[in-house]
Amino acid sequence: MASMNLRHAVRALIMDEAERILLCRLVIPKPSGPIVVRAAPGGGVERGETLLAALRRELHEEGGTRHRR
Repeated sequence: MASMNLRHAVRALIMDEAERILLCRLVIPKPSGPIVVRAAPGGGVERGETLLAALRRELHEEGGTRHRR
């Protein structure tokens, strides 16, 4: 069995007024052809980063969102 590389990550469910959920389209290259999957926006938490800071950074990186207070 292959070993797994686990890491801490954050994900967000983002819904608009029409109750549509935002998903990211990810293309995973494989020798037999790419695999396309959809996932909630998010990603890995960097060393020393809080979960909220990581989520804000990932949302900005993936979708150009800006945190509103």
